Amino acid sequence: ELPNFSLVFLSDGKPSDCKQGSAQKRIELLKSLVGSLKDKFSLYAMGIGARETAEFEVLQSMVNTVLENGGSGQFVHAGSSTVKISQTFSQISSALTSQRTTLLGEENLPTANQGPKVKKDFTMRETGKIVGKKMPSDKFVEGKRFTISRYRFDMVSFERKREPWKEVMLANHGANGLEIETKPFGKGSERLAYRFHEVKRDAFGCKRVGKTMVAKDSLHLNERETKEAFHEDFCLVQATAYNLAEKFNTVVRTAPLLQSATREIRPPELRFMLCHVYTIKDTETKEEKGYLVEKKIPGKFTKYNSNNGYVKGAKDGVHNTRTIELVSGRVKLEEFVQSFSHWVYEYTNHSMIVCDLQGVLNEEGRFPEFQLTDPAICTRKGQRYGKTDMRLNGVRKFCTTHRCGPVCKGLGLPYMNK
Repeated sequence: ELPNFSLVFLSDGKPSDCKQGSAQKRIELLKSLVGSLKDKFSLYAMGIGARETAEFEVLQSMVNTVLENGGSGQFVHAGSSTVKISQTFSQISSALTSQRTTLLGEENLPTANQGPKVKKDFTMRETGKIVGKKMPSDKFVEGKRFTISRYRFDMVSFERKREPWKEVMLANHGANGLEIETKPFGKGSERLAYRFHEVKRDAFGCKRVGKTMVAKDSLHLNERETKEAFHEDFCLVQATAYNLAEKFNTVVRTAPLLQSATREIRPPELRFMLCHVYTIKDTETKEEKGYLVEKKIPGKFTKYNSNNGYVKGAKDGVHNTRTIELVSGRVKLEEFVQSFSHWVYEYTNHSMIVCDLQGVLNEEGRFPEFQLTDPAICTRKGQRYGKTDMRLNGVRKFCTTHRCGPVCKGLGLPYMNK
C-alpha cells in the first residue's frame, strides 16, 4: 500500500541554490515522486514576504509540475501580513486534511484527538415575534477596530486547485458595516441562522441598507469559523448543487414528455441560493470571524428529502401540492425536486446524489421556481463534500426510499427499485 506523502515548502524569495542544472534536478525529482506515489503525493508552497510574485517562480513551477503529472498541491503568496500568513497555514492544513479524508475514507479516520463537539449556549428568537428596526443585534463597522470583507467562492479556481476565495465589494452601495441578530431564528444539524443586514454609518448614525439576508455560523463552540476551515465545504456543496440544477433545468426544458400542455405555464426550475462569506477581523485581538450569508427566501419552507433517506410523502401535509398539466399528464410540481436527486445520480454515473433538498416554491414570477438552500451531497467514493456527506450509506438510503414518478419517466431515467 503506497503512503500518502505531502511536502510543504516555505520561502521568502528566490532559492540560493541557483547553480546550473539545479532547477532541472528538482523537476526530475518531483516527476519521479509523482510517478511513484500517483495521487497520494502533494506539494504545497507558500511565499512569505512583500516581494513580487515573480520572486517565487521556482515554487510555482514546482507545484505546476506536480499538478501536471497527476499529483495535487497549491502555491499561495501569503505576503507579509501575519493575519494572511495565519490564514494561509489554515488553508494548507484544510487542504491536507481534505486529501487525507479522501484517501482514507471517513470510516478509517482517527477521532481520538478530535474531541467531542460542544454546542454553543444560545437562545432561539421567540417564535412568531416580528423583528423590527430595534431587534437585538451586534454591529460591526469598518474603522480602526474592525476590518470588514466580503468573499465569493470561485468554483473554477477550486477545481484548478487555486485560491478559491475572491474578495468583492459589499452588496449595497455605501455600505461599510454589518448588523447581525444576536438570537438565531433557525437551527440545523451543523449551523445556526441569524437575520443579517449591511449597514452604513455616517454623521447621523448607523442605518441599514439593502434587503434582509440570512447569516449562518457553526452550532458548535470548538469550530474554527474562518472561510477556509468551516465555510468552504458548505460553499462547495452549494456551488456544485447550483451548477447541477442549471444542467437539470436545461434537460427538463428539452424533454418532450415534460412540456406544458399550455403556453401559459412551464415546468418549474430549481435554483440554489448563491452564498458569500463575510469576515470580521478585530485589529486589536487579531481574531477573525466568518459568516456564510445568502439571500433570505420569503415564504414557508418545505423539506422534500434528506441525507438519511427521508422523502416527503402525502402524510407530511398538503403544503406545496400544486400541479401542472404536462403532455404526459398532470404532475405535482414538487416531483421535479425529487427527480432532480435521481437525475444527479444517473448524470454522475452513480457517483453522487444531491439531497437534503429544502426551500420555497416561488410563484410570484411568470413561471414557478423552487428556491433551495442548504443541500447535502452524498458520494460513493472520491472527494468528500463536508460533514453532511453520508457517503455510500446516504446514497443507499436514497435509492431505497425514492419512488419514481412521471417526471423520472419523462427524463428517461431508469426505474429505481430497492
